Amino acid sequence: MSSKNDKIFSILSRMLSKEKLSKLEREIIYQDPDGTYQLFGEYSIRKQEDGYLLTKNATYTTHMFTELKNAVTWVTFDKSNYIMDAARVLYLDSKLHGTLESLKVHQKLAKSGKNLEARSIMLAKLNEDILKKQRVIAELEDFVTKANAWQYKQFALNSAK
Repeated sequence: MSSKNDKIFSILSRMLSKEKLSKLEREIIYQDPDGTYQLFGEYSIRKQEDGYLLTKNATYTTHMFTELKNAVTWVTFDKSNYIMDAARVLYLDSKLHGTLESLKVHQKLAKSGKNLEARSIMLAKLNEDILKKQRVIAELEDFVTKANAWQYKQFALNSAK
């Protein structure tokens, strides 16, 4: 598979000037053979054991995300200078991570509860966690939709050129 990608890259290199290749890299999202995602020539996202590590190239900016789409959404907002939206996505992803961990703990405690009162409390906490998770995911989905709209707009603008 790698040789096929090398051939395609070689063909593209011959067809396009270095300037056009550089411009193309700044406008696309692709996945390297090692699984790392490269975004807009400025960001990279790599799968880790506990999530996705986002790095902004040539800076000290790194963030950990629970889901790839949240990392891509953050990149899109950062790239488009929607700083408040990017900060909110980062906060929501962090909140989602905490909620998922809390959910695991409360599930385990609810199953192992010895008396009815302790078990009832854990079940109530479990329901709270489930509702919190649903609210966070719903808000994140709104941001994902907004980021997708911005990306499609950029692709349309670049296609028209």
